[in-house]
Amino acid sequence: MWVVWIILVLMSAKTSAHPTYVRLGYTSCTGCHVSSQGGGLLTPYGEGIATSQALISAEPEEGESESRYVQAFQGRLMRYTTEDETRTFPMQMDYLAQFKITPTVWLNGILAVAPKPKDESPEDAKSPYQRLYGREVSATWSLRAEGSKEDRLTVGIGALPLGVGLVDHTAYVRQENRQYVTDLPITLKYYFARESFFGHAFAYLPNPQEEAGNEESGHGLQTWWRPLRPLAIGVQGLQGETDTIKRRQAGMLVKAGHGRFAYLGELNRTWRELQSDKSEFRQWTWLQQASFYPREYLHLYASLQGLERDRTFLTRERREAVGFEWRIWAHITLMFEHRVRVAGELKEKSQLLQLYFNGF
Repeated sequence: MWVVWIILVLMSAKTSAHPTYVRLGYTSCTGCHVSSQGGGLLTPYGEGIATSQALISAEPEEGESESRYVQAFQGRLMRYTTEDETRTFPMQMDYLAQFKITPTVWLNGILAVAPKPKDESPEDAKSPYQRLYGREVSATWSLRAEGSKEDRLTVGIGALPLGVGLVDHTAYVRQENRQYVTDLPITLKYYFARESFFGHAFAYLPNPQEEAGNEESGHGLQTWWRPLRPLAIGVQGLQGETDTIKRRQAGMLVKAGHGRFAYLGELNRTWRELQSDKSEFRQWTWLQQASFYPREYLHLYASLQGLERDRTFLTRERREAVGFEWRIWAHITLMFEHRVRVAGELKEKSQLLQLYFNGF
């Protein structure tokens, strides 16, 4: 199936960051995005590119100097449907920012407001202030940025650089690979980019805010190779350990694009060992997403995600989704996704609506 998808994408007719800019041959995400993983907050240069691809375009101001402070906001609304209930609720709101202390040193932050749980009891009720948490609080030091060569060090609280880099809440395999282990540890990340290679090496420690049992420590690597201008192939690996479980993960990744088409693929194998009795269980997770861009400001996509877990924790699930991203203005993007999750006899439907403001 993977091979068929890749051949179809590469044989399709000409194209722009993640996954779209692989079509134009961008060597990394760092030109347009604050994060070297792509997605999220745009740099001033990225805002200029976004302007040219918006439904209502505006010429960037001539001679505009690069801003030392960039910021963004995103809010998500979810509608959830099963055979027993239908409910609509806010998922999360995020404030994203970067401040450049010097041209080579900058601070990064993502402040999130978590929604009130559906079944929260009065004695466990939290104030809005208590629902605030830092999804990222980090500092980055740019060691080198020369043409296609780049080196960065980032330290702080933040997500691990794993997976194909889809926006939060769109990648089912990401949460299943963690399986309730935090995705926001204290991390030291080294980012490297060369003519045909780029990626991350990282080590991490538990976030002090995590609950007991989820406090994982470990290290890992993700690296990409670009054999062709519109194609990138990656491998990734991780080894982590908590008080109750050991985790090892290995995976393969693909990004491809040509013309108005793009493809993302990810396949992971995870091994877990229970510390109590040394028993093991394994799982496969996979993701495939095919994208079509009828206009530069419009992205249509369909995705298939799933997992299979063996032994005591025997599970087989999949999630299908279709959706669109619509860049209405240079600073405003609307995203909608319809999902169907199938697990045995259980079938759930949900709709996600996200409004994203960048650089306001």
